[in-house]
Amino acid sequence: DQWSQEILWNLKTVRATLRERGIEVLICSLYLSEEQKHDDPYREVVRKKMNRKLKRHGEVIDLDSLFGKYDPALWRDGYHLNDMGCDHFGKLLGHYLVRRFGQFPTAHVNGKDMLQVHCDGAHFMPRLLAGSYEPIGKMLRGKKVYKKFGGPG
Repeated sequence: DQWSQEILWNLKTVRATLRERGIEVLICSLYLSEEQKHDDPYREVVRKKMNRKLKRHGEVIDLDSLFGKYDPALWRDGYHLNDMGCDHFGKLLGHYLVRRFGQFPTAHVNGKDMLQVHCDGAHFMPRLLAGSYEPIGKMLRGKKVYKKFGGPG
């Protein structure tokens, strides 16, 4: 129990420090695959205890509810999602963020091949997403990859 208390204290400290700097923090619950739960029952006990504590200390993205519904066909192996699983997880995470921060952003490509993203709301996420994006010349699963114009990385 001391181990889980230390982890929780560290997470709360990091979250508070980042929020003081205007950074929105999303914390995910701890997740184990069915194989991992079976192979190490003690880790599953600790994981469940940590997740209960995390959920009592603020909003947490519940990975059990997201991954627990996953069809085994969405996994490349017991630990990593395949392309279809990544697409599915992205949609689920997007819906979670919309529930938390407001509506989906709207986007359109202008004549210069720039993607313009518009978001309403004063929360962190709409302010982060809104802006101009430029293609970086790469494709991912048949779709153009964009980088926020003027942003780092």
